[in-house]
Amino acid sequence: MTQSAHLDVASLPLKGRHLIEASAGTGKTFNITRLYLRLMLEKSFSVQQILVMTFTKAATEEIRGRLAATLEEAFAYWQAKMSGGEPKQSDPVYAALYEADQPAAALTKLKAAQLEMDEASVYTIHGFCQHVLNLLSFESGAAMQLNLETDTSELYQQAAEDWIRIMSADEQAYTLLAEQGWHIPTQLLDTFGNAIRKNLVPQVLDEAAIEQDANRQQAALASAMAPRFAEVRQAMLDNEAFILASLVNGHKDETKRTQEWAILLNYLANADIAPPPSEAKQFINGNRYRGKDDIKTLFMPLKGLFDDVAKTYSGHIKSLEQAQQQTAVLKLIAEAFDYIRAHVDAQKSQRNLIDFDDLIRRLAEEASNPDSVVADTLRQRFPAALIDEFQDTDAAQYAIVDAVYPKNDDAQVLMMIGDPKQAIYGFRGGDIFTYLKAGREADYRWVMDTNWRSVADMVTAYNRLFHGAPLNAPHADVFGYGIDYQQVKSTPGAKAAKTPLFDPNQDRAALTYLQLDAEIQATKAQLQQPLSCWVGQEIHRLLREARLGNEPVAPSDIAILVRSASEAVIMQRALQDVGLGAVFLSNKRSLFASAQAQDIYRLLDGIWHADSTSTLSGCLASPLLGFGHQQIVDLLHQDDDVLWDELMELIALLRQMWQQRGCMSVILYLMQHRYLPGSKEPERELTNYLHLAEVLGREAATHARADQLLLWLHRQLASPDKGDELVQRLESDETLIQIVTQHGSKGLEYPIVFVPFGNDYRDPAKAGNQTAQQFQYYDENEEGLVLQLGRSFNAIERVQAEGEAEAMRLLYVAVTRAAHRCYIGV
Repeated sequence: MTQSAHLDVASLPLKGRHLIEASAGTGKTFNITRLYLRLMLEKSFSVQQILVMTFTKAATEEIRGRLAATLEEAFAYWQAKMSGGEPKQSDPVYAALYEADQPAAALTKLKAAQLEMDEASVYTIHGFCQHVLNLLSFESGAAMQLNLETDTSELYQQAAEDWIRIMSADEQAYTLLAEQGWHIPTQLLDTFGNAIRKNLVPQVLDEAAIEQDANRQQAALASAMAPRFAEVRQAMLDNEAFILASLVNGHKDETKRTQEWAILLNYLANADIAPPPSEAKQFINGNRYRGKDDIKTLFMPLKGLFDDVAKTYSGHIKSLEQAQQQTAVLKLIAEAFDYIRAHVDAQKSQRNLIDFDDLIRRLAEEASNPDSVVADTLRQRFPAALIDEFQDTDAAQYAIVDAVYPKNDDAQVLMMIGDPKQAIYGFRGGDIFTYLKAGREADYRWVMDTNWRSVADMVTAYNRLFHGAPLNAPHADVFGYGIDYQQVKSTPGAKAAKTPLFDPNQDRAALTYLQLDAEIQATKAQLQQPLSCWVGQEIHRLLREARLGNEPVAPSDIAILVRSASEAVIMQRALQDVGLGAVFLSNKRSLFASAQAQDIYRLLDGIWHADSTSTLSGCLASPLLGFGHQQIVDLLHQDDDVLWDELMELIALLRQMWQQRGCMSVILYLMQHRYLPGSKEPERELTNYLHLAEVLGREAATHARADQLLLWLHRQLASPDKGDELVQRLESDETLIQIVTQHGSKGLEYPIVFVPFGNDYRDPAKAGNQTAQQFQYYDENEEGLVLQLGRSFNAIERVQAEGEAEAMRLLYVAVTRAAHRCYIGV
């Protein structure tokens, strides 16, 4: 990667391709808005001509709002200057633009832009592709009306079923699939579905490639064990005279044993993981030195080496045999890829459907086609483009901008803004190698090197951690793949500097490590438990003792960043143990998969079918009815007539309320008058009950009869992920400690951050506890991504290297969310 220059947004040339590297907290959005303003004023581009793209709908709304605010701010600046007054806000970019342009003309442009902001070309990448394909349907050859389908899983399920039905006629093929469990359509798609949806051609190694890969693996294993071979050999040589005197010299088989000794030393010198020759093993035969404990002790490391070599070699041979045995079934799976893709494409064409991946692929093909006018049309319509979060771009997305905005073009300008250190979305198609390629092909490269988020000590801590060495020494290769860490500057004007953190405990620094010294045999759960407890206690202490500016640290000032929902649960329990509440902001669980949805169904079913004693009894434990344990026992087993009469009166009231005012009123009434918490998370329960009440109230408009509504609810419970209300609402996010996944934290900032399980390792080459059956990695020779079916030493090595590099980038994202302090558990 070529060296980048410091970004001066007021003076960079507005032509050609620019790659702008914006490290965390360096004011990326601020500079995007200033570049937008320059393009509008200096190049006289309208808001319709400046294309702004990012990757989520939320991000587009945020950037649209920031652009509108900037135009309003700039308009006020120009008005103040032109009237001889002093603007409320000083801004070096505004000042430079005011001096360089005719103020009256600039004011007119700003006013026009404000009026047209609703028409600004601000899109997600998918939204842009859909807009262009619809707009240019004649030029692109696309259908006049394409239906965007966000969920095409049923098409893939049907195609998988059809393919397996065909395979069932071939007994040998079907048996191969059944041995792996891939004769079941859902199992096949669970394993290979994501890869099938991509456009990569699956590769299966042949016999020769498997053999070559096995040789590479054997050489790598031997290289790893070479130091141990050398150490044992040197020990033998150091004691050669003693060994020969004890076992060789003067013995009747002296000649034979001398040869065995030479063969042993030669084997140790070659350091091969192949089993030792029989002569070498015979030389250390225990019968030869029975009663000679000094020789026995001397040979122990040698015998241990032989044992480990045997295990390593056995595992290597087993891996080779498995790879050879898998070839036949993997070739079948490659055929499944072709069949399922073709079947789905045919169904899409017949129904005139496209999905998100189709949008990008179609536009990339059209833009790259030299016979198509799409690229020229886009250049004329959008002479300038600003692409945010460019590190998340994949090859197809880059192909579009590469075709539309040529290198060294004075008429167009392309600004690619991103940070390779924050490329963390490999699982959904983000491709760091596309970013690196774009960097090599850019006309200009810039870096934003001042952190406007965090206090000086926190910035220094970022630098020290990711520099990988003392700050006055050369940096270590922390991120790999040519991604250098350039030290970031701090500034007294940083946002966090206005409210300094005061903590009476002087043992805490801006970056504080929680090092757990534990037995190596400890399970992950045994390691996580004390770390989570310490974090809970530390947060409790901070809330009690620490201040931000003049205010006490509040729960919402603290974020706990985790890798998964299971880690979030561990942290919520640890916080509950010290009396603290937390909200998991990355919770994507379906509303209809919640315990409260099941409970609501049982309750409403019991109310409506109260004439059935079993149905009514089934709902008595609902927290909404508010019966205690003993009351339920008395109702069902003690024949408490008084209590039963009270229950029937309540059911009659609720049924009447349902008929007159709808089931929503029933749920709200019970929440207000009867509810008793059924778990340790009453806020979560109540939020789900309220959400369900609203959903059922809305559905009642189209399902007038109660039994119809119950049937609808039953169907949602049977397929919760296909319901309209897919995600549970947050019970609260303002006053509680926030637990967020590290992926979900990107773009956010918090005064205090905890990363409780900072060095939790997950093998990227595994799917659960098993070695994966498919490997996607970047191949330098092919200059693109490769999809390989079946394991190989090369594929595992590549995938692990790329996965571990992404894990380092994920840690960077997590740590740089902190404005004042970050704790990392190790």
